[in-house]
Amino acid sequence: MDGPGSSISPETYTDICDFIALGNSARKGCEKYNVPISTFIAKTQQPDFSDQYARSIVSKLEVHADELVDIADDGYEVDRSRLRVDTRKWILSRLLPKKFGDKSAMELTGKDGAEIKLTYSVKGIDDKPINI
Repeated sequence: MDGPGSSISPETYTDICDFIALGNSARKGCEKYNVPISTFIAKTQQPDFSDQYARSIVSKLEVHADELVDIADDGYEVDRSRLRVDTRKWILSRLLPKKFGDKSAMELTGKDGAEIKLTYSVKGIDDKPINI
């Protein structure tokens, strides 16, 4: 394994990103391709490489979302399966909130369910308030 501060070729970087996109962790990808995780993470921060990494993470999350039903339906080790499903759901809701986050709506009403009346006051030329 290369030492700290070593470089990573664009081809190896792509291979690791492709491995991540299949649902694997960056750590496992770096182990597979014999690259220090710190070197890989440093490369993800470079403008020419950050988009590729971001796309691989989105693909990985989609793979994890697709696995949820299979994990829940496997019927073995229920507690472990529940933990795996809950962990994936939590990660999906945080990293892709628009697609997998909890939906919530808020409705505002006045006292006893009445409408809320908004009043704005603006000072006129003669410093007298004008209600709008």
